[in-house]
Amino acid sequence: MQMLPAWMVYDFGLMYALFQAEGLRATPAQLEETKAIVGAPPRRFEDYARETVASWR
Repeated sequence: MQMLPAWMVYDFGLMYALFQAEGLRATPAQLEETKAIVGAPPRRFEDYARETVASWR
């Protein structure tokens, strides 16, 4: 049983291929808004993951 119509599966495939190839970059305005809310500029995911793994050791 197919849960999604074929056209939607195709579109999701295109969309996620672009996400993987190009990423989802925030605009300068979004970065400033995040900084205002969080109190610091956003970190790279790789930095977060590295720090988290190091804290488990």
